[in-house]
Amino acid sequence: MARPRFAFNKIFILLAVFALACFAHMSQRMLIAQNGIDIARLKTQIKTEERAGQILSARATLLKSPTRIERLARRLDMVKPDGVTFIEIPPAPAGEAPSDEGPARQSTSLSRSAVLGRIVAKLSFIVN
Repeated sequence: MARPRFAFNKIFILLAVFALACFAHMSQRMLIAQNGIDIARLKTQIKTEERAGQILSARATLLKSPTRIERLARRLDMVKPDGVTFIEIPPAPAGEAPSDEGPARQSTSLSRSAVLGRIVAKLSFIVN
C-alpha cells in the first residue's frame, strides 16, 4: 500500500510545480503586456511633447522676428535714431587747474563741472 501513496505524492508535487510554472509564465506575460502598454503610452506622450516643443520654437522665432519687433515699435511711436551725436568737450587749458574757490566763484561764472552738469541734464531730458 505504500507504493500508491508514493505515486500520489509524486503526481501531486509534479502538478504543483507545473501550476507554479504556469503561474510564473502567466505573470511574466502579463508584465510584458503591461510594459508594452506603458511603452506605447510613453511614445504617444513623447510625440505630443515634441509637437508642443516645435510649436514653442516656431512661436519663439515669430516673437524674435525683426519685422514683428519693428511693427510693434511703430505702433508704440518708437523710431530709429537718424544717427548718434557726440558732444566733444574741449580739455581745460594746460595752465588752468580746477579751482575750489567755493560758492562765490561758482555764482559769478560757470565752472566746468556746472557746464557738464547742465549738458548731461539736457541730454538725459532729450533721451527720456
